[in-house]
Amino acid sequence: MPQSRSNRHALEALDALSLPAGARILVPHGIGPELGQDLGRRGLVPVGFDLSRPLPRVEVPFDAALIAGGLESVEWDRWVLQQVRERLEPGAPLVLVVRNLASLASPGDVWWLGGRVVREATAKLGGDPAAGSAPFRGRRYTAARARSVLDRAGFELVGLAPCGPGWLAPALTLGLRKAAAFSRHWVATARARPPDPLGGWVPLAPGAEHVRAFERDQARFVEDRDAWSARHPDAVAAAVRELDPRAHAGTAALVLAPHPDDEIIGCGGTLLRLIEAGTRVTSVQATDGSDSAALREASEDTRRTVRLEEARRVAEAAGIGETIFWRADNRAFRATDALVTRATELLTRHRPGLIFTPFLTDIHPDHLTLNRILARAIERAGAALEGSLVLGYEVWSLVPPGLVCDVTSVRARQEELLWRYETAMKVDDFIELCERRNRYNAVRLLGSAAYAEAFHVTPARAYPALVDATGA
Repeated sequence: MPQSRSNRHALEALDALSLPAGARILVPHGIGPELGQDLGRRGLVPVGFDLSRPLPRVEVPFDAALIAGGLESVEWDRWVLQQVRERLEPGAPLVLVVRNLASLASPGDVWWLGGRVVREATAKLGGDPAAGSAPFRGRRYTAARARSVLDRAGFELVGLAPCGPGWLAPALTLGLRKAAAFSRHWVATARARPPDPLGGWVPLAPGAEHVRAFERDQARFVEDRDAWSARHPDAVAAAVRELDPRAHAGTAALVLAPHPDDEIIGCGGTLLRLIEAGTRVTSVQATDGSDSAALREASEDTRRTVRLEEARRVAEAAGIGETIFWRADNRAFRATDALVTRATELLTRHRPGLIFTPFLTDIHPDHLTLNRILARAIERAGAALEGSLVLGYEVWSLVPPGLVCDVTSVRARQEELLWRYETAMKVDDFIELCERRNRYNAVRLLGSAAYAEAFHVTPARAYPALVDATGA
């Protein structure tokens, strides 16, 4: 049986790489018999996986990867490509073949494109609010989207070309080169971006240049932070101190997570360092995380449990001593008296010296709800929290810093924990978020090209009044 068009294009691009015999090729979308035979005849060793599932970890990185005709059917394409990059040798090539959104190479393509234009126009004219939340049914790519998704996944583009003109071939023969842009496929060759000297994979500008770029990209969070600081000058630290985890050996810390993943995004590196130093860390997972976009088509039971199972595995891997699951419905999270009572019991039982919670300018309403619960619980706990500190961490915010923790030594472990939050990582690249923000904090607050987490600091006894004054 002859190869599919996409496989033929992929093999031609792979041949141009002149890979050595015995090279191991990662084929995430699986290997049909014809493709396997053709790769074998080239002396290559293909290893196939199921593209719809998380790729398993491998002990030996692959020498190259090939994806031909499968990525269009996966909603979370950046997530798939990022997993592939993680399993390649630095600098190893990827050959990617995807359908061209603008293809006019066959009558079927013309029909598909026309139908898409009609659907989008109808939804726009009709003001259909559900148009943006329709179930995923596949995609095609513009050249710009192909470049963008490869860059975001950690690949450096080497070449991108249209392939398969179909019934447009006569136009190319006549010299109408622009017709190539309407070919059936885009064929991309890229290389896995090598890590920087500290091991991170996100390309970051040096020093002050990164600070400027980060603040430009995160202008809203910078504005929110500065506006909050101007409204609450007495709550802003006069100087930033560096956290020494050894000073908290033998003490207790409590981390509050509105959703499974927030604790690792906002303070995962600091928690790892505290645990290494002998701090007893307890985690509270407030909601079930069921409102994730990645769970739109999942069963109700899966929606209510899958992210909590991920959180349990993350806690075990991190060395968190105890994880409490409130199992509040993510779609209806409220500051109820019952949850305040549970939080009060935790505070009085553990008497944590450090209490981690999302900062008060966080844009997610669930994060603010959890702060209201914490504030009322602190009031009830009273003297049990004398000397305790509330550390506001960054998820969808930036803090006016009072404390900073260098997390460079545990960066790789923190990223490994984020990978275990598969549901969240499909939707948002939290590894990139943490690398960019933690480099920003290190340069700005420590004066070094490292990685650091920053926290707003408030004595626990003053926290309820601050929450009330903020209007959270």
